[in-house]
Formats: sequence, structure tokens, C-alpha cells
Amino acid sequence: MFHQLPDLLSMAVIAAESEGSGVGRIVGEIITNIIGFLIVLWILKKFAWRPLLHIMDERRNKIASELHRIEELNRQVQEREEEYEKKLQEIENLSRERINAAVYEGRKIAAEIQANARKEAEIIREKAKATIEIEVAKAREELRTEVVELTLMATEKIIRENLDDNKHRRLITEFVDHLKN
Repeated sequence: MFHQLPDLLSMAVIAAESEGSGVGRIVGEIITNIIGFLIVLWILKKFAWRPLLHIMDERRNKIASELHRIEELNRQVQEREEEYEKKLQEIENLSRERINAAVYEGRKIAAEIQANARKEAEIIREKAKATIEIEVAKAREELRTEVVELTLMATEKIIRENLDDNKHRRLITEFVDHLKN
């Protein structure tokens, strides 16, 4: 296309000179403008178009790279958010388990304390019962000993004295009164 440019230019100049009129001059200017535009277009294509395309491609690649990096960062943020949610849930579950274990342990200890208190109360009650039984047995023994002594004393008095019916009744009444006191 551009190798035919000199031929076109020379034909336009010849046509403009042969016409001599104003229309030929206008056509020559138009052709000259077209040729100049094509030359500028060819120069831009040769020297500026590729660098511009290269700059635009670099810019497009940079934007695509940035978008990809942003998407990757968003994905990483989402993953970390999910990890944190899982960790928070695990921590919550662990704390709930520990609380439940502590409550269970507390109830277990309370039950053990109650059982031990019941055992100790039963032991104290049994000891008190045994002590009371021993004291009752001692009191009975003392009472028996005292009754025997009183009986012996009464018998001794009866034997020493010659008893008539009134004396006999009086001794028995004294003996019974003595037992009441």
C-alpha cells in the first residue's frame, strides 16, 4: 500500500496542474491530505502503535493480576474466618465440657461429703447407743447391787428382831420408801 504512495502523489500533482481550475486544486489538497494522513498513520503504526499496544497489554495484565491477587486475598480471608469460627466453636465446646466436668466433679464431691457425713453420723449414733447401753447396764448393775445390799440389810434387821405383824409391815414400808427415794 505504502510502496504505491509516490505514484499516487505524482498522479495527484499531475491532475491538479492539468485542471488548472479550483476544483482540481481542491482534489489535489484532498489527495495530499489523504496521503499525509496515511503517512502519519503508517508512522504511528510503525513506531507508536506497538508500544501503545504493549503498554495497554501490560496495564491489562497488571489489572488482571491485581484482580487475581484480590480474589486470592479474599479467599484467604474467608478461609481464615472459617478457621477462626471453627476454633471459637472448639474453644466454646471445650469450655462447656470443662464446666460440665467441674459441675459433675462438684456434685460427686458433694455426694461423697454427704455419704461420709452420713457414715460419721451413723458411727456417732452407734457409739452413743453403745455408750448409753453401757451406762444403762452400769446403772442396772448399781441398782441391782443396791437392791441386794438393801435386801441384805432388811433381812438382817428382820432376823435380829423378833418380828410381829406390825413390825413386819413397818419394815416393808420403810424398805419400799427407801427404794422410792
